[in-house]
Amino acid sequence: MKTLLKMVLAVVLLSGVASAQSAKVEMKMGEVKALQRATTLLAPTDYVGGWTTVMSGAIHTSSQKDLMFGVSIVTSLMTDTTVSSSRYTKDTSSAEAKIEVQVLVDGKVAAPGPVTFDRRKQTLMAQFDGFACDIAADGTLSGCRYQDEVLQLILDTEAAHAFFFGAANVGVGDHTIEVQARTAVDGSSQAGAWAASAFLGKGAFTVEEVRLVKDAVPTL
Repeated sequence: MKTLLKMVLAVVLLSGVASAQSAKVEMKMGEVKALQRATTLLAPTDYVGGWTTVMSGAIHTSSQKDLMFGVSIVTSLMTDTTVSSSRYTKDTSSAEAKIEVQVLVDGKVAAPGPVTFDRRKQTLMAQFDGFACDIAADGTLSGCRYQDEVLQLILDTEAAHAFFFGAANVGVGDHTIEVQARTAVDGSSQAGAWAASAFLGKGAFTVEEVRLVKDAVPTL
């Protein structure tokens, strides 16, 4: 399934130099509109989108360098589950939405690889009696029957997320940086229904020349 590849970026070069010169830091920021919203309207069961470049840039290194990338993106997830039950029949629906991000340097995936920026799995279960009667003015009951009772849960969240990526021993010359993202939804239902969607808002990323510490063991 094809994704939309159009986007608009407002570019800010913090280093104050042209792309052909050596830059210590580069930053790009703007609206990220490259991903089609992943939703159950696109697929009845599950959908995993392909990787799409949502931001890109370039940096020139004059010597053998390590590069560090900071990526920040506003993400939004929506999950909707509905169940329908009567006569104590258990009904379960679940919905899941996820957004993953990775960085490419000259077409190669930077460490640590794909990172989950946002994920939610929602499960709803109901087990209702569903017995109803018509009540007359004098209080008598008539037309008693079983009917489905319905319970629905919708969650919609939005958050800004950030992560650092790195690429070691990048050679001399011009390097192309791509920030990619993909969305995925999944779910299941019995007598009820489910829906989920995942999409991106505004984003920014930085590229910086650094010296990474080799074989370091972090202490948490």
